[in-house]
Amino acid sequence: MAIYEKDFRVDFDKIDENNQMSNHGFLDFFQEIGILHSDEAGYGLKDIPTTHVAWILLNWKLKVFTRPKWNDFIHIKTWSRSMDKFHAYRDFEMYDKDGNRIAIATSKWTLYNTQTGRITPIPQDIFGAYNSALASVFEEFEERLKEPEEYDFSKTYTVQRSDIDTNHHMNNLAYLNYGIETLPEKIYQKMNFSQVEIMYKRATLLGESFITLFKQISNQEIMVVVKSPDSKILHAIIRLTN
Repeated sequence: MAIYEKDFRVDFDKIDENNQMSNHGFLDFFQEIGILHSDEAGYGLKDIPTTHVAWILLNWKLKVFTRPKWNDFIHIKTWSRSMDKFHAYRDFEMYDKDGNRIAIATSKWTLYNTQTGRITPIPQDIFGAYNSALASVFEEFEERLKEPEEYDFSKTYTVQRSDIDTNHHMNNLAYLNYGIETLPEKIYQKMNFSQVEIMYKRATLLGESFITLFKQISNQEIMVVVKSPDSKILHAIIRLTN
């Protein structure tokens, strides 16, 4: 199955205070359909006890054109764009009830062995199971984000139980949540952030403390970097763009 597609309705927890789908909501839907596609391919959550492998997300890039509202119909497509020895690339498209494309996203993943806890090469049978298609939703995709040279301020947080996913790490969307929490109120209220890019470098575990470092690059661009309290470990870089 080259393309996996499914209809959804916009849930209440996917919208913001203005009754528009949040960026978290878009990525949550894309995460969900990616999980469903992997389940169809035989490498989903239910298969981990047998396969002993699980997917780990390395990058997100989201571009929003139009934001649906609560209970709106949406149609989502996803496909495995390509794979190499250690990386898999997955793209997404979201459509409204009239067939208009309202958002696109791309993502980069790696595979890890749940018994050893280490990254593992992607076996050949996975290549066939996902039947990769080569179409890309972005003409250009910069996988590597760079840290700013200086920051405006920082905040300190601790990983909560509600942040943890089935890999026993802080879920990838929790990083976005903490990034949004870091924003000054005037910026949060003013900027729409139609594009989100996140690069993940090292997992954060339950009970660990971390800092978010904020930098306003321009009137159109914000960056939030997630690090260990001593700044020696880089966990993630988030770029939000209007």
